[in-house]
Amino acid sequence: QGFKAYLIKHHGSLMAGWRAMTGGTADDLSFIGFCSACRAMGYGGNLKELWIQLDKESTGRVTMSHVDAEIADAVGKFKAACVERYGDMLHAWRLAIDTNHNMHIDEAEIIECVKNLGLDLDGKKLYSYLVGPNRKGLTLQDFDPHTYARYMAGDYTGILQSTSTVAGAQQQGEVSAAQKWRQHLIAKDRAAKKA
Repeated sequence: QGFKAYLIKHHGSLMAGWRAMTGGTADDLSFIGFCSACRAMGYGGNLKELWIQLDKESTGRVTMSHVDAEIADAVGKFKAACVERYGDMLHAWRLAIDTNHNMHIDEAEIIECVKNLGLDLDGKKLYSYLVGPNRKGLTLQDFDPHTYARYMAGDYTGILQSTSTVAGAQQQGEVSAAQKWRQHLIAKDRAAKKA
């Protein structure tokens, strides 16, 4: 719990802390990358012991799911539903999440988007996972650094980033661990709806 408390204290939420550790560019970290990120942010706990606690399956990689499965599940389910409905996160951000187009989302926008997507998620809780208790609002850069980079490059159609959708990544055989997890969640939800 010391590691989680540290992330929350220094970054506002576990999700924000994880994004800071990965630089917003990776879905998972190796042991060396994890230790480097912990040292860079000033975490002084026993990293070897922490790694063993997180990487229980000894895969050699950890994801947000290892840090907090509930948060990873909720955020992954939300983002996967956005991609499924709108094709990619930039279109989802522009059409459904940042509904007042001020490049900053608040709790009401997340709650409304969750409702419109028909997700069985608590929008208020999801918002708290994304932002944390000490912040008000969330920018696109905070929400999804990859999508923010596309936006800043003016790549509104995904030309520069051919793996900007789960489907595009599947076609190219470049599916990350997070994308696999999102696919699993979508399949699980579909199976539950059919039952």
